[in-house]
Amino acid sequence: MSTYKKYFAAMALIWAGCAVVIILAYLLLFAPQSRRRLQTENQLKETKRAYRAGLKAGQKDAQDLAREQIQQMQHGLANFVTDAESSANLIFDLSQIANARQLDSFTIKAKDDREKSEMSDYKNIGENHIDVSFTGDFNQFATFLNAMERHQPVIFVDQFKITRPKRQGTANNVNMSLAVFVRKNNES
Repeated sequence: MSTYKKYFAAMALIWAGCAVVIILAYLLLFAPQSRRRLQTENQLKETKRAYRAGLKAGQKDAQDLAREQIQQMQHGLANFVTDAESSANLIFDLSQIANARQLDSFTIKAKDDREKSEMSDYKNIGENHIDVSFTGDFNQFATFLNAMERHQPVIFVDQFKITRPKRQGTANNVNMSLAVFVRKNNES
């Protein structure tokens, strides 16, 4: 019986050793291969998708769809960006809005000497800044702000400050810094 147990123990050790070698071989050789295969399959799918898109781009229907999407994007951009020539009209538009809202002591001034703008790195879009100040109550401020929100191109309120008057019964002083996106002239 003792030889039978020795034989069984030796066979169990050999089988366990073989199992460990097979598991290590799988982990070291085949698992990285299967991950690489999955990456290659994903790259192939992406390349096939790009190839099909390239084939479709040559078709008239796809070109018409692309033109339509570009026109929609340009129309959407027109809501946010104005031309450099028409940016001067913004001051006039804001003055008309202020007159319609009956704002007192309304002053407006374009900022030319703005410090380095965050948008200076962009090739096609710049930023114009306008300072506005007036006196009025909160309702006048709110209606003026509401009218500016509906203006096209969109006028962004960069900062605003409402100062209470020192005397009771007089209107608040409002100072606003406005920003407008302007399409740059590219002569180059």
